[in-house]
Amino acid sequence: MKIACLGSGKMGTALLKGFVAQGLCAPHDITISDSSPAARAAALAAIPGILEAPDNLAAALSADVVLLCVKPAGIVPLIQSLHQVPPKLLISIAAGITLNAMEAAAAHHRVIRVMPNTPALIGKGASAFSPGRLASPDDCS
Repeated sequence: MKIACLGSGKMGTALLKGFVAQGLCAPHDITISDSSPAARAAALAAIPGILEAPDNLAAALSADVVLLCVKPAGIVPLIQSLHQVPPKLLISIAAGITLNAMEAAAAHHRVIRVMPNTPALIGKGASAFSPGRLASPDDCS
């Protein structure tokens, strides 16, 4: 499975490290995009072998699943910027943005809202999730 992570701050990086540590994907199956050079550099250093995309669109096009790991204020514009991408599974970790708001912005994409907690930063977290109306049972497993 190819994963794109749009936003590679602490939580996005922690999730990706967990995926690799659990054997859910290999580092070369992960592509990141981040407007922050510092966050991008930290993610690349934390997970050797991950790929860096020139922008969010390129990252999303390369993936099966797109993790949306940006601040809440940026989530709807980010989703809207992906309209030209073929249908994908978008997984958001943004707090304070409703699933309805994300689905309204998502057009043809499937959306799942996930609320990880800070112990995820050390591999000890728990997450609650809520699938959108287009998300399939397979998307939730």
